[in-house]
Amino acid sequence: MKSSRELNLPVDFDFHDPGEARALYQEIFVDRCYARAASGLKAGDVVFDVGANIGLTTLFLHGFCPGLRFFCVEPLPLAISALRENIVRHHVDATIIEAAAAATRGSTAFSYYPANSVMSGLYSDAEADRAVAARYLRNIGVDRESIDVLLDRKFDTAESTCTLVTLSDVIEAHRIERVGLLKVDVEKSERDVLEGIGAEHWPLIERIALEVHAQDGRLDPIMQVLAAHGFEADVSQNALLEGTGIFDVFATRL
Repeated sequence: MKSSRELNLPVDFDFHDPGEARALYQEIFVDRCYARAASGLKAGDVVFDVGANIGLTTLFLHGFCPGLRFFCVEPLPLAISALRENIVRHHVDATIIEAAAAATRGSTAFSYYPANSVMSGLYSDAEADRAVAARYLRNIGVDRESIDVLLDRKFDTAESTCTLVTLSDVIEAHRIERVGLLKVDVEKSERDVLEGIGAEHWPLIERIALEVHAQDGRLDPIMQVLAAHGFEADVSQNALLEGTGIFDVFATRL
């Protein structure tokens, strides 16, 4: 693992890929993409960080509102090793769930990108995911030749297996009575995550922040699920993600 000190970043954290580390730091700590979702949280609240990766969202929220209790759900061993180091270093009250959140419990085989953990997930599609990354790079002004260099081998795949858990499993196992924030960033598995919440547990959740991959009509069903469970949700898109099909959804109880 490497340290953010090597990149001259002001927040101390471990990572494996410097490009990912810079991008995550920019999105979470500079652009403060979760500041709105964090508003209203208070010490003692439970936060689910689903798709925690190396834990930068958890670190940001921990600094934003000290005293939160985190459940970090992450299936990739490479990311988990850095996640564990980061929460220990910053004395975060966090439980790591080494699994993927899903609609039903079990296990599954999946393909992931060893050189691109942030775009890895249970529904990885190297060709489609590379196109999304290329569109983002074009949006920030990178020329085609440089895009090919930057993305070289980023979407080479490897095979792994992981445990599947439902969020209801986690809520019941840890006797959670209230979830101040459910954050979901799981690369096309977001609807599965929501389907893993039992009817009896939806009322425990106060606010939700999701990254939604809206390709293949995924956005509308998610909005319908949120509305059916008493949430008012709005959709936004970072201008740099125009044309990628990736949107942010923030939902609060009516």
